[in-house]
Amino acid sequence: MIAGILYLSLIIPGPFAFLLIPDMIYNAVDPNQYILNNMYLIYIWLFLDVLIIGIEIALAFLLLKLFLPVDRFLSQVAYVLRMIVVGVMIINVVYLMLILIGSGTNPIGFVDLHVDFTFVWQFVFSFHVLVLGIIMIKYVKTLWKYLGYILILGSVGYLIDVFNHFILDSLFFTSVGNLLLIFVTLAEIGMGIALLLNKATPKTINTSI
Repeated sequence: MIAGILYLSLIIPGPFAFLLIPDMIYNAVDPNQYILNNMYLIYIWLFLDVLIIGIEIALAFLLLKLFLPVDRFLSQVAYVLRMIVVGVMIINVVYLMLILIGSGTNPIGFVDLHVDFTFVWQFVFSFHVLVLGIIMIKYVKTLWKYLGYILILGSVGYLIDVFNHFILDSLFFTSVGNLLLIFVTLAEIGMGIALLLNKATPKTINTSI
């Protein structure tokens, strides 16, 4: 149940930290000056990043505890992948702190690095989502198992989004990635609800491995 609450709680800070604040900065006429004139946004961004990291650490542990009895290998893989995500997120916190302490006259450079490393952890997270999808499909014996297929579809969306950012830079793949990410967003919300309602716990999972 706690895992479900944490899962759903990510809905609140995530859009602000990963979409809204970066968009506000990049849409400014002079991003550097905008940052310097609105440093409170960096403080808010830093707070949201730290909050998300705390939630991710707790969630990684709870998911490991939940699925370990049914599949030791996959649950440990999912845990390691999510903790790698946390590690990359911590690097992003450092970039924001460097902006705040004024370690340069080009703060947008640190924002660019923050965005790039967001896609780095997104790459790792795509495999975490894939593993969660496999666990759901393999062990959940109710209709909730179909969330697993949506999670797998969403993991492909994450990968497309990452490769489009670093390599492809294609409007077509941006549209495809965004469409698939809608599915993973719905699946993540569904996963949170399933955990909240105890529909994805070992009680509803086939424990024979």
